[in-house]
Amino acid sequence: GGKNGRGVTTRARAADVDARECDAMSSTASFSARERMAAGAHAYASGDFAVARALFEDVIEDAEAAATERARADADAVKAWSNISACECAMGAYDEAQNAAERAIALDGTFAKAHVRRARALMEKREYARARESVKACAALTTTGDDGNDEVRKELQRMLMDIDVCEARGEGEKRKGLHAAMGAAVQPKPVFMNASQKEGNGGK
Repeated sequence: GGKNGRGVTTRARAADVDARECDAMSSTASFSARERMAAGAHAYASGDFAVARALFEDVIEDAEAAATERARADADAVKAWSNISACECAMGAYDEAQNAAERAIALDGTFAKAHVRRARALMEKREYARARESVKACAALTTTGDDGNDEVRKELQRMLMDIDVCEARGEGEKRKGLHAAMGAAVQPKPVFMNASQKEGNGGK
């Protein structure tokens, strides 16, 4: 009889805890995380450990959901800045294109397309050494075996070839300019005669 009585009491207590937990959760459904933490601390101090645990777990679930949402928002922002860079570059605004790509890289340095678009903007600005650095940084982020990465790697190879051609062309133009300057420097200066020299020559 006593054992059954204790079983009934235990079940009643469990039901009471469940009821208090439901009441606590429903009454704090619109509370902030700080308010739920305070309610959990109060429940703990009152000996309602199950209620306190439920409140703390609810805070964790909300925090994880918020973190997931922030991560998703950050990922969207990275792609958006990278796409803005492509738009700016297409419109010939290469400084803005570089800045937008760098905003994307600041949010996520592992986003390969942002490095590609930074390199493209730098190429258009004829900053070939910096463009090459961006291409190398992007290449380090890509791995073979992924179709998307394989396409990026092909684009990187094309960009490196373009940089080589542009640098070679630039060096050729520099050499031509240097040769022209040197040729101008060694040309004999014209000799001008004054009036008395002209008369003397004429008399002779």
